[in-house]
Amino acid sequence: MYREKHASYWCKESTEEISLNKRKYEMAPQPQKLPNVKKEVKASILRDYQQSKNKTQYLANWWTDLGKKQPELVELLYAEIKGFRDIKQAGAFAHAVFLVYSSLESQLEADEMNRAWG
Repeated sequence: MYREKHASYWCKESTEEISLNKRKYEMAPQPQKLPNVKKEVKASILRDYQQSKNKTQYLANWWTDLGKKQPELVELLYAEIKGFRDIKQAGAFAHAVFLVYSSLESQLEADEMNRAWG
């Protein structure tokens, strides 16, 4: 979607300027999409987890770190986990959160490195 350039509330560094019909327009900044997790990232996440000596401690440390980075998200997730009556289901949900968040975060980092290094 394009808007006329005089829409001054857009940051010039985050927009792309184009010329159509001799008038200047700039592209509205696009929201960041979640990355598609590639098999290399998937393998890396699983390898790190499988190679940990104490998987319970590995996940506990991961949740602690996530709580520091994303306190609101962790609060939401803990409320959901507490709603499970079966401890195994709660554990499966917590593990799924770990896999999804770790995979997306690692893929974002990999994509940023690929863009930086070309």
